[in-house]
Amino acid sequence: MNPFFQISDRKIGHDFEPVVIAEIGINHEGSLTVAKQMVDAAKDAGVEIIKHQTHIVDDEMSSAAKNTIPGNAKVSIYEIMKRCALNEEDEYSLMKYVESKGMIFISTPNLLCVGLWKP
Repeated sequence: MNPFFQISDRKIGHDFEPVVIAEIGINHEGSLTVAKQMVDAAKDAGVEIIKHQTHIVDDEMSSAAKNTIPGNAKVSIYEIMKRCALNEEDEYSLMKYVESKGMIFISTPNLLCVGLWKP
């Protein structure tokens, strides 16, 4: 048997069917309702794993972020992230919703702290 790893009970490797992970990220614009709609669409498309992004904006953004306006925006990256982040209660609710659909929920912290980390 070839090497494999697992996410929850799902084995991933050469001897297993490919896994599809849908990235929700911040595309829900801070709306739990929209996030759940995205989960439903992903489920309908055959997705097994939902990847979300956990943002604690005040902890991950430097003070420079409040004055950093991306080229495609009219407000600072701090304001964008503040608007788009789910609160802890909503993120927990989203996780439970994903699991109720028989899917796996994973979430990653944001590592791009404007002014602190440079790719």
